[in-house]
Amino acid sequence: MKSFVYGVFYVLSVFFVNLLMCVFFVMINYKENLEFINAIVNLVDIVVGIVLLFSYFRGLKENFFIEGVAAGIIWFSMISMFDLVVLLPQTGHIRVKAWFFETGMYFLIIPVISSTLGYVIEKYR
Repeated sequence: MKSFVYGVFYVLSVFFVNLLMCVFFVMINYKENLEFINAIVNLVDIVVGIVLLFSYFRGLKENFFIEGVAAGIIWFSMISMFDLVVLLPQTGHIRVKAWFFETGMYFLIIPVISSTLGYVIEKYR
């Protein structure tokens, strides 16, 4: 249950951080390099996720690897569903297959990082 609550917090955090960053880039009228903006947004998403993972793992006493795998799968599922249900229809032109190769593959970093972090904490604690 704790991983679900943190997952909800992760999805909302990523959404609002991305929203604030987009507003910032619109305010400064930055349009030259959209790939640069996308890279910054992805980096911030990863940092937010890692900070929340450390907070999540801090409250655990054992089974860090299993919890990391579970949290990664739950968070990946939640952010993917949010993106597919809320954001994908807003674009109007991206098909699900294209979305998966552009965005969904990026989301796979979530279970990789959470599992790896859980493994390292369990092994070296």
